[in-house]
Amino acid sequence: MAKSFGLSWVMCTDHGGPTHSKVNLELAYPDLLKSRGPVPEVLQFWGMEFDAPQMDHHTLMIPQRNNEAQLLYDLESRYAKLDAFPSDPSRDTEAKMVEFLNYANNMASKPLVIAHHASRSASGLGVWGRDTPREFRNNQDAAPTVYVGFEGAPGHRAGPLNGGARGGVWQLSDTWWL
Repeated sequence: MAKSFGLSWVMCTDHGGPTHSKVNLELAYPDLLKSRGPVPEVLQFWGMEFDAPQMDHHTLMIPQRNNEAQLLYDLESRYAKLDAFPSDPSRDTEAKMVEFLNYANNMASKPLVIAHHASRSASGLGVWGRDTPREFRNNQDAAPTVYVGFEGAPGHRAGPLNGGARGGVWQLSDTWWL
């Protein structure tokens, strides 16, 4: 579909969860390799919607390399707050997020990390939720070539898919957003 819409690159992301790193490595990555064959003109990146320690979701985008599957596995299995089974509360701390970014920053093939829907957990206008400006500053200071930004969509558009009230399709001028 990316090719049909004229895109030159695409990255499909999936949420994590308990032992998701193993699922990504053993099941999802082989599917990515299969999808690259028929459309070599569309660069397909490997990554995920990362369950970042102490924060809301982040894009974790892995550079296309021979060892890209192992790179994502290493990061997700070590640092994704929901990957551990049984769960491990020590993975959901600000210090663990900085440790993750330091580790990623020292990799030979550095990933990109982009925060998602940072305003989603805010309870009101001018009230910070899970993600604060201080955390964004600390993260960017820890890994300035890895932690490169954030997107500001309010988050989670799956409401209509699961019967919830959130999500949906809305229109701004002539552009439709899902």
